[in-house]
Amino acid sequence: MKERRKHPRTNIHFPVYFICIDNDGSEIIQDVAIVLNISENGILMETSCNLPNANYVKIMASTKDNSKIEVKGKVVYSITVAEGKFMIGISFQDASDKIFKFTKNLINDFRSNL
Repeated sequence: MKERRKHPRTNIHFPVYFICIDNDGSEIIQDVAIVLNISENGILMETSCNLPNANYVKIMASTKDNSKIEVKGKVVYSITVAEGKFMIGISFQDASDKIFKFTKNLINDFRSNL
């Protein structure tokens, strides 16, 4: 199978909080997830919520220095991996400098906890 990703993924295991927003702008789900991998374009996260495709999410995390970081993304896919367990593919929608800071902080914080 041909690799279609533009940027390499980094495997991490990092908790985040997210809010799912429907196409009308209403918040429909709030929950926590574990980011399994991350790149400049998006993340794969595991959660107990099945997020509908084409909805947006705000993803928030706290870094070890207690700074808060937040990015916006679009749900690209949601796969059921077990009962009550879903893998959610998110494509980032924010400006690239904000994405770079978000990905860098998550990766650095994950690595510092190894």
